[in-house]
Amino acid sequence: RVLVTGGAGYIGQHVCKALLKAGITPLICDTRAHLGFEYGLVPYTADINDPLRFYDYLLRHTVDGVIHLAASIDAAESTRQPGKYYRNNVQGTMNVIDSMIRAHTWRFVFASSAAVYSPKSFGIDYVDRLEEDDPIGNCASVYGTTKTVAEQYIRDVSGVTTNFSPVILRLFNVS
Repeated sequence: RVLVTGGAGYIGQHVCKALLKAGITPLICDTRAHLGFEYGLVPYTADINDPLRFYDYLLRHTVDGVIHLAASIDAAESTRQPGKYYRNNVQGTMNVIDSMIRAHTWRFVFASSAAVYSPKSFGIDYVDRLEEDDPIGNCASVYGTTKTVAEQYIRDVSGVTTNFSPVILRLFNVS
């Protein structure tokens, strides 16, 4: 069983559809679960910033892996409300990973962002020249910084937790 955090979002609904096509019924965790779904899925209304409830959900449903899409994503808003972005994108990610480890759920896919790259390093048309191993940090927004910090936490946990198996995807504009 695969749990998709942020499954009610734009990317989340597409991921859930792809999982269904692959014969996998996703479990969905989202604060916006009331929105409903096209595919007959019943989402679980939960907040990744409620770690006890999230951990309990992992235990009750025997989750094999988590696709973590839940995040605050508006780069402009992030500069006006940095606390919201650190809570959701950094602390929320830490809560998900810490709960997974306690529940012995080892497979983890994290939706990061191209915003982790510094536009100052590449000039105006930098997106066309980005390589995966280009330096990250010195971000243009708080949003990018929070994704950078979350990525570092994932690498740090992976370095000390033998069974933890993360994948970090850096998404560009997906719409």
